[in-house]
Amino acid sequence: MSVMRMQATGELLTLVDPRQAARVRIRLAAAGHTPTMAEQQSTWQLQCTFQQSPPSTLLWLLECDDPVLNTALFHVRALGDAIRRDILAGVPFDSARTEPVPVTDELRAVEHGRGRDQLFDLPPQTAAELIPKLRAAGAARRPKTCRSLARAVPRAEWGLVAEADAREPLPGYARWALACHVNCPQPLRSRFGDHPKFAHRLRQAGVLVDVEDYLTGQSAARALVSLGALLRSDSTRGRRVREELTLLVREQLGGHVEAWAVLAQLQPTFSGTLPELIVTASAIAGPPPADELEEDEAGETYGRERRAPAGIEPA
Repeated sequence: MSVMRMQATGELLTLVDPRQAARVRIRLAAAGHTPTMAEQQSTWQLQCTFQQSPPSTLLWLLECDDPVLNTALFHVRALGDAIRRDILAGVPFDSARTEPVPVTDELRAVEHGRGRDQLFDLPPQTAAELIPKLRAAGAARRPKTCRSLARAVPRAEWGLVAEADAREPLPGYARWALACHVNCPQPLRSRFGDHPKFAHRLRQAGVLVDVEDYLTGQSAARALVSLGALLRSDSTRGRRVREELTLLVREQLGGHVEAWAVLAQLQPTFSGTLPELIVTASAIAGPPPADELEEDEAGETYGRERRAPAGIEPA
């Protein structure tokens, strides 16, 4: 099995009882498949992984305020200059945090080795400077320029963008670029478009409003890219993802080795959502064998009748 498949398995195994997880790991390893964890990845490996993450998930990872994650995220240029400058300055992204986030020596070395001017696409600009440029680029139908300008809006100055749009609506291309940026406040994004088709296009672009969108608004493959970091984080969204998935994983997979093996096999080509992947793996594997049920009799919930949650059917 590929490293990515076993990494996804390893992350989800953290949600079941440790005794069950240990049994699954041992038996999968005996078959030549060893579950791994994203925390075992180097900064370069994390960076490559995060390049595939939806934009909103990147913001949720930033809310972990983890120096190691930030080092990898800094190299994801799609985040834009404003966010990457905040990372380098140690600005916290979790609203509950007030103290600066430490910057790793590795990232400081990058800064000193290349110089700040070479690390960013555009020089620092205020929203007042960017708004006329956004209007011009939008009117000229230059989406790439609009995206670059939207990414340069300082996080503290999005209110000025909202005021400018209220006075005189920005061109459609500019509005779309702003709406797709992770820093765009949700009230402003809703003002740009409240039609279901607009919301669907945003989800396709990787803009996820809440944890429900993360679980059901994207493929399992995309969700699993950043799952490990979210599960280990103490951010608000990280805790909610863990809460949402824990019951489902324990009821559907638990310590059933065959179900975990099926999940790992399905994951690379599965087109459904993450909850659908879990339910489908459970359905294909069927009931757990008697010896596994006997091992789980010491107080674990696994071994009860497994039912798919309402609204989630095997794909």
